[in-house]
Amino acid sequence: MLQIFDDRLKEPDLRLLYPYFHGREPVREESVGCYTAPDASFTSVQHVWLHTLSDIIGALARAGLRIESFNEYPFLAWRFFPWMEQRADGWWELPASLPLGRDSLPLMFSLKARTDG
Repeated sequence: MLQIFDDRLKEPDLRLLYPYFHGREPVREESVGCYTAPDASFTSVQHVWLHTLSDIIGALARAGLRIESFNEYPFLAWRFFPWMEQRADGWWELPASLPLGRDSLPLMFSLKARTDG
């Protein structure tokens, strides 16, 4: 869900950039640098397929997997927005100054599934 928001904004704001329900084609993004070297002088192109939560869980169910646990978290292991704040434990979160607060959106999830075989 997080990837539907514009991650290029310099000030804290959650503005939609992409639809949650994707089309048939991937999102094409062209930018200077890349996620591992944002200050690099080359231009990179990414093709990103956005997946809804039902895409992910549905694929597991169709594959015959049984979901044992599913959790959502209001923090990330990396800085998605340039204005995110790093906590003392190393996780990244939204700033408390957002109108809905820092714990207002799921930013990451964990899912454990297994086969019955």
